[in-house]
Amino acid sequence: MKNLVWLVALPAMGGALFSKWLNFPLTRQLRGGQFPLLTYAPDAVHFHALSFGLIAALLCALGAFAFVFGKHRALSLAGAALVWLAVFAIVKVAALDAPLLATLASELDQQQSATTFAQAALPLNAGEPPSLWPRVPLDTIGDRLLAGFYFARFGCWLTLLLGGVALAIGTQGGRHLRIVWATAGGLGIIIVAGVTGPILSHLLIERGQLAEARGAPDTAIALYRRALALDGWAARQLTLYERIGSIDTRCGRSHTIEAGIHHAGLPSTQIDPAKSIAELTALSRRASEPLAGVLRRRAADLLAQQARSLHASAAYSGAIAASRAALRLDPAAILPAYYLSREYYLIGAYRDSLEITELTLARVDDPIVRANLFANLGDAQTRLGAFQEAKLAYRRSYRIDYLRNLRALSALNGP
Repeated sequence: MKNLVWLVALPAMGGALFSKWLNFPLTRQLRGGQFPLLTYAPDAVHFHALSFGLIAALLCALGAFAFVFGKHRALSLAGAALVWLAVFAIVKVAALDAPLLATLASELDQQQSATTFAQAALPLNAGEPPSLWPRVPLDTIGDRLLAGFYFARFGCWLTLLLGGVALAIGTQGGRHLRIVWATAGGLGIIIVAGVTGPILSHLLIERGQLAEARGAPDTAIALYRRALALDGWAARQLTLYERIGSIDTRCGRSHTIEAGIHHAGLPSTQIDPAKSIAELTALSRRASEPLAGVLRRRAADLLAQQARSLHASAAYSGAIAASRAALRLDPAAILPAYYLSREYYLIGAYRDSLEITELTLARVDDPIVRANLFANLGDAQTRLGAFQEAKLAYRRSYRIDYLRNLRALSALNGP
């Protein structure tokens, strides 16, 4: 009977290592072996020796050996470690790995915009669009922890379940109950250690606002800068930089980077998107990371919005220029490439449409966006006379999105 445990352990090890741990709204899902225990890097998605998936698989093997040889204490410890690992993954997303959370939030916003663009600008697809959260709130640490749960996927939940089962079996009959308490204490330590920085950052922001209200601008700036240093997520938002810039402007320090950010975000500047984009781009060359990257992405977002407006007014060449500029600033962005897939087609640049669509398909995992991209690919191939390739593209579009995908079905009845 004990040897049969491997019938469960081996699939569990494979599931922890190869199943999805994090749901990226647009790009490839992050699997266990690709999910680094250390800081996530968008341009380094490959197998990591120090990954959540590999550690979970090794702990599953340890638990299986402990069960076979009757080592209940070791089984309990393996279960506790699995539980800690799964919870740490969620806390990492919410509070410890700001680049990862920023990527997830950015892709979610782009997914919303892509859905809106498809409904307004692509040929009719009569299927009902999937329901999406209009916005995942990330304003408080509580919101961010909920977002961590929202983005977690099967691998994370499988690890948590396996840990709970191993812990329950190892402590069955009242054995090693201290490990249960240690597990609970460890969970508390992981959560507290993760949220301490963001909470302290929030408290410093409140103190800074109070100092600002009392007429102590330099004290307020010092507090805001300490808040930025404590919370990587806050350092990747423009809100505090704009507050510092507002103070600098009032104090006559109009040449600081923060003053420039404040000016670029004013409603009077936003009326002229080109001016705001130019200011943000110039500031990004003066700033250091991570602020420089934040400024580039903000300018790229404004360019994508401009491209969407230009498309609505049938200025397709202008939309192409704006989308290409957005990609130069933020090469990882999906939305400008998604726009280009259609804009090139509309001006008759079918080979350009074909190229950008194929490149974007290699990066995208969202089924609705992939289905639309395959249909775009079929449209371009049809115009180029590659009818067999076009039929294959339309067929792949329908296989991905088969709920009344009339765009692909009607195209398959063509040449």
